[in-house]
Amino acid sequence: MQTALRYRYSQIKHKNPAHPYKILFIDPSEIRHRCYEFTKWRGLGQISGGTWDIIPIEEQEVYVGLVQRFKKEYDWENTNYYEFLYEQEKSHENIIKYLNFIDKLYEEISNSGYIPNYTRLKNNDYSFTNKYYSLLEPLICIDKKGEMYLRDGAHRFVISKILGIRIPVYVIGRHKKWQKERDSFNKNGSPIANICNKMNHCDLDDIRNNNIYIEKPI
Repeated sequence: MQTALRYRYSQIKHKNPAHPYKILFIDPSEIRHRCYEFTKWRGLGQISGGTWDIIPIEEQEVYVGLVQRFKKEYDWENTNYYEFLYEQEKSHENIIKYLNFIDKLYEEISNSGYIPNYTRLKNNDYSFTNKYYSLLEPLICIDKKGEMYLRDGAHRFVISKILGIRIPVYVIGRHKKWQKERDSFNKNGSPIANICNKMNHCDLDDIRNNNIYIEKPI
């Protein structure tokens, strides 16, 4: 509901609002930081200003642990990620159940490529995952210069990064200055001078090609 209302407001306020369910196809190796600026429960297509705090993805337990598991072939119990989960959960049985899911996810992506999350979940019982997340692809945010940061979907993101697979993502939020850059495009797709170096940015495809990719209706 919030996503839909925000989009309708954006259509009034902005010249080139992005459809909230527009999919971007990205190379995970191009995203090096994570940002928690946007609250996921407020939906997609948020716009925020200010300075954002970012964290190197490669320093996070989920990245270190999955690299240890799938590249270095550690047992889960010997990974940083297991230790991280144990500090929160304190239940070996529940942790192993969760990590078995990660193993299956890795095997699936490795064998079949990245399958959109909503499609994958139709035929599997991942009842311990959150229903809201289950309908979405990984979430990213885009800063004032067009730099992309991961917000959510870390497991799929890191696995795809390890395997070198491009993935679809949704944009949970954009910086106000980046939205201003989007709005600077003329009807014929010509940008003002300060965005010329970003002409090939994937978030500008919908404006440049007069085409919006929609995964599902609002």
